[in-house]
Amino acid sequence: MSPSDKKYWIKSGSYTLMQRVAMTLFGLASFLLLIRLLPKYDYGIWVLFVSITSIFEVIRNGFIRNPLVKHITSHEEEDHSMIYSASWILNLLYSILIALLILVFRFSLESVWNAAGLSEVLIVYVVTNFLLIPFSQFEYINQSNFDFRGTFWIYFTKQGFFFLYVLYCWFYYPEVTLLNLAIAQAAGVFVAAGIGFIFTKPFIKNRVRFSFKWFGDLFHFGKYTLGTNISTMLFKNTDKWMLGSMMSPAMVALYEPAVKISSLVEIPTMSIATILFPQASKRIREQGEQAVAPLYEKSVGLILALIIPLVIFVLIFPHFVIKILAGAEYVETAFVVQVTIFYALVEPFARQFGIVMDATGKPKIGFYFIVFSAILNVVFNYIFITYYGLVGAAYGTLSSLLIGLIINQVYLSRNLSVSFTRVIKECLLYYKKGLSLSAKYVK
Repeated sequence: MSPSDKKYWIKSGSYTLMQRVAMTLFGLASFLLLIRLLPKYDYGIWVLFVSITSIFEVIRNGFIRNPLVKHITSHEEEDHSMIYSASWILNLLYSILIALLILVFRFSLESVWNAAGLSEVLIVYVVTNFLLIPFSQFEYINQSNFDFRGTFWIYFTKQGFFFLYVLYCWFYYPEVTLLNLAIAQAAGVFVAAGIGFIFTKPFIKNRVRFSFKWFGDLFHFGKYTLGTNISTMLFKNTDKWMLGSMMSPAMVALYEPAVKISSLVEIPTMSIATILFPQASKRIREQGEQAVAPLYEKSVGLILALIIPLVIFVLIFPHFVIKILAGAEYVETAFVVQVTIFYALVEPFARQFGIVMDATGKPKIGFYFIVFSAILNVVFNYIFITYYGLVGAAYGTLSSLLIGLIINQVYLSRNLSVSFTRVIKECLLYYKKGLSLSAKYVK
């Protein structure tokens, strides 16, 4: 690894890790307060609302960010203004579509989940949805220029603003409403977009140059990552949605702490995935697809090395963890945590697989893979929830993840020479290096 590459990974990794840590801490702190402020039924509705809006935001990332980053990092600077212009227009069109979908289906969703008040907070999100246009574009432009400092402050502001509002409610306004929470969320996006503009100014060209060619290129690349992200989020939320419809929003509230614990362990996965995509695109342009295997194996190995100790701790002390995070009234779900924590071990393989498919210009493969996994997840969740209730959602999702792991590793092995064995060796190598450094430090 060259000195410049090391500098990139250290600097980018530091900011992305800080971003993920900050987002997770703010999210965790908000979770700790909200789960105690809101009744189980209301908290279940909030979880359903967040799951829906998260889908919209993840789809935006796949449809707008991935094509933008891919084309900016693989084309000359003279084309950048046209690429940026096409991306802004795609973002606007996407936001209009989301607004229409919410207006049409908000009452239907409220009825299916018996979630009174859901339609009101979805209306507030229509406003948030349009505020996310500048917010997201500023984030994507910073990332495509390998400047993760701006991305850190954008998300820090967004999550921090919402947390401060929840904290205010904890001390001064305990009768918090879902509607006010949604408004605070929108306000946080607005303020963060202003911060994003400050950091993005050096990269924004004054000229607006629209090109149908670039619009078409971004759209056709994005349509597969769009499908992939839709399927990914359907996969990640199937268990909650089916619990809500087959049981009740209160059961969603009981299930959420277990999922939250698993997502906390996944911080390294998200951090490394954020910096891997632009770097992988650049490496492939310079060295060809042979550069993919070592990047994949080292990144997944590093993630596993970081999360395995956390997984072991949660498996041994599930009651302690759930009591600290959600309170004594949720301790009954500790057995669910012992199943969902295994998500964290499988997720790095799937997430980096998607990154590799996008970086190698094969988003269609990633799309087919995740669609199959999403369908499988629906079937498994229906069967397991029917027979096992709450914990059945965890069994169904874990079964789908394991089958997906087998399929993606077979594909990577046959087409890109990625080795599952080398991933494990990389993981063990990081432990060996860590022990060596510790020994030197002790001496």
